[in-house]
Order: sequence, then C-alpha cells, then structure tokens
Amino acid sequence: MPETITYRKSNDDVFWHIDPKCADWPTKNYNEVISEHAPAGGAFCTDCIRMRIVNIERIGDPLIKDHETFRILAFSKRGKSAA
Repeated sequence: MPETITYRKSNDDVFWHIDPKCADWPTKNYNEVISEHAPAGGAFCTDCIRMRIVNIERIGDPLIKDHETFRILAFSKRGKSAA
C-alpha cells in the first residue's frame, strides 16, 4: 500500500513543504494535504526536496520513487513550478 505524505503550505506562500524538519515548515495559518499524490498548484520547497533526496536510501521515500513526482520536484525552482 502506498504511503501517504503530509504536505503543508503557508496561507501567504506558494511553496509546499514535505519535511517537518525544514526551517520553513508551516506551524500556523497553513493548508495541509495528506495524500499519496503531490498537490496541484504552487511549487515545492527546495530545502524539503534536498532533505528527501538525502534520505531516500535510508527511508525508501515513496514520493521520490514516483518518477513523475521526482521530475516535478527535482526541476522545481524556488518561485517557479516545473512545467
């Protein structure tokens, strides 16, 4: 069974966060999506992506194993979402 991922985005920001250890992980006034799939719209925090990639071998991250999601995450830029 696929693992669900918690995504958070501050109400006044465009970046989705996927790692609670991120310095910018929203703790108040945020939208949260818990899903097997990345939310549509916005961009992904590059710090969260880096932390996920560093831990991929250790935790077998299902988010990164999905090729299309990895492409979106890997090529997202802060301030722009991948096309």
